Amino acid sequence: MAKLYALKKEERVEADIASKAIDDIINVSRSMSTSRIYKLIASKIGVHPVTLLRYHKGELHTIPSKTLDNLLHFRARVIKRHHNFDPSSNSGGNSRSSRRNRVPAKKVKALMDKLMGAMGLTERQLLYRVISERTGIHNTTLLRYYRGNLASAPQSVLDCLKSLMNECSNEKVLTFKRSDNGKDVIPRLSYKTKMDELFQIGGYTNKAEMFREVARDLDIDAEKLRKAYYDKRIILVPFIYLQSIEKKLDLMKYEPSKVFQLGDRVNHPLFGPGVVDEKKPHHSIGLRLKDGRHVLLREAYRHDPYWEKYQTERDPDEWAGDEDVV
Repeated sequence: MAKLYALKKEERVEADIASKAIDDIINVSRSMSTSRIYKLIASKIGVHPVTLLRYHKGELHTIPSKTLDNLLHFRARVIKRHHNFDPSSNSGGNSRSSRRNRVPAKKVKALMDKLMGAMGLTERQLLYRVISERTGIHNTTLLRYYRGNLASAPQSVLDCLKSLMNECSNEKVLTFKRSDNGKDVIPRLSYKTKMDELFQIGGYTNKAEMFREVARDLDIDAEKLRKAYYDKRIILVPFIYLQSIEKKLDLMKYEPSKVFQLGDRVNHPLFGPGVVDEKKPHHSIGLRLKDGRHVLLREAYRHDPYWEKYQTERDPDEWAGDEDVV
């Protein structure tokens, strides 16, 4: 019995070597979580992952020599697969230069949450898709950064998030590609914000009137626009909706160099929104404001059929002394 016990003691060796070998494997496989690495090693050398964890933390001071041989053999295979890794060099996972190129995953998660609100997204998968297209990192890996399965993330992920935040602060709308038809889509909140801006500037009596007018430009049913505006279950809307709204907002801006027609909605920087209800010969228009006031504004007379027709019917000398308009 004593001889058998002595034989068993001789078959075990110090676990410090095993702990260093596990460190090397973890440093090489930085894209994997530690728990997954434990499971992978355990399946290769035939021990339980919890036992492997105790070897790594130093809770078990000895390890069977056969288990250690299997562990060292697996370590050699992993390092050979990642031949650029050298545990003794300064380019390893524990080096200062490597740590400088990585950031805590908590910072990435906090910035993701902030960016979700700024972009008006309700599904993080859309944000993962944008980051993946710009950094080349898989969506699942980004999900693991967010959940905290991975302790650190590459600096490029944080830089990408900061760049996206700057684009949102500059009011740049981010577009996505649908996988089924390849059409550009935008977050619903971006569409809703532009619709609210159009409603305020356009001077509409109600939103139904606004939906009908935008739908006429897009040649679609106004119900689609109304549903995209009110239904919170909708995440993405076609990008052409936003393009049509921005075009209308641009046409509504009052500029003396523009020519307006009866019924056009105009947003004057001083008087506010109104509707053109009168065309005057003195290359001017009458604008009926939302509060009921009526003002006269200048407009361009080039290429204006109304102005050209009136100019042939009346001598300009007859109204040369008329008062100027705003």
